[in-house]
Amino acid sequence: MELVLTMLETKHYVTKTVREFLFDGYEDPLLSLANLLPEGILPLKIPLKKFGWMSERNGSADYDGVFNMFTGVNDIMKIGSIGNWNYANTTGHYPSYCGMTNGTAGEIFPPKPTKTSVSIFASDFCRSVKLVYKEDVEVDGINGFRYWGNKQLFEHPSTEPNNAYVDLL
Repeated sequence: MELVLTMLETKHYVTKTVREFLFDGYEDPLLSLANLLPEGILPLKIPLKKFGWMSERNGSADYDGVFNMFTGVNDIMKIGSIGNWNYANTTGHYPSYCGMTNGTAGEIFPPKPTKTSVSIFASDFCRSVKLVYKEDVEVDGINGFRYWGNKQLFEHPSTEPNNAYVDLL
């Protein structure tokens, strides 16, 4: 890898604006090289021409896949919960619980949350992440709960079995 980086005259670290990292994207020699490779050489298709978290997503109705979510019509306690992602209840990328489409997309949550945890399905990770209760908060006179990702979020599966993806990295 070091040889490829040297040949492409790229560095381990880059300095870019927040706008470039998040929205506009920026040209990256390694990404450009990956896009030139014939299909099948890499284990996955590179979906971007520029590197940027939201680059090339603006105006895209299906970039993150197809989400089937519960509306709460038949059971209000399921409102916002994901039923399927790309028409399946597992991602196919990780084994057991780690590969299931658990939780919500992060925008709508069922009523009466608990002070334990919430699960959010993150399509960029192809997995659900569990955020644990941290504290009670008040914002503009509205009471709520704050959840956060603690060390268990990336813990090795020997300690946190639901993190089977760690063994795959």
